[in-house]
Amino acid sequence: MVQTASIGRRMAAELIDGVVAIALTSPVTVTAIIKHRRASRSVQPPGPTAGTRIGAAAIVFAYELVSRACWGRTLGERAAGVTVVAAGGTTSAIKDGTISWGAAGKLAAVRVVPAIIPALGAALYAADTFSPIWDRDRRAVSDRVTGTVVVDA
Repeated sequence: MVQTASIGRRMAAELIDGVVAIALTSPVTVTAIIKHRRASRSVQPPGPTAGTRIGAAAIVFAYELVSRACWGRTLGERAAGVTVVAAGGTTSAIKDGTISWGAAGKLAAVRVVPAIIPALGAALYAADTFSPIWDRDRRAVSDRVTGTVVVDA
């Protein structure tokens, strides 16, 4: 079994990627709030609509997909010094440290798609993010589903 990355490095990567996700999705959210205020003349900001959630999830999905498929890891993973590899060693999905588009898409989908569902999505994302803390092999739910492991780069 490959030595997995420390919990601290994984959490640092998650935090940095969270900041990147907020920066990338803010234009969608701000635009939705402005449109709502103009349409209803309300000073109260709206909750996220399904369209806003789907738009934001699509942006984060694209960020994770392109980052992993083109460069092998996201900005957060790069800054934290971790990378994603196949659990059983190298496979055709991961070559030279770069994940295939299919493998990157599967990993991004498992991590991002649940976020579209309001409360359940947040709970699933939290469970995935924090599951390495109590997992014997320090693997997240998304790692197990996609057959990957996060290791020190």
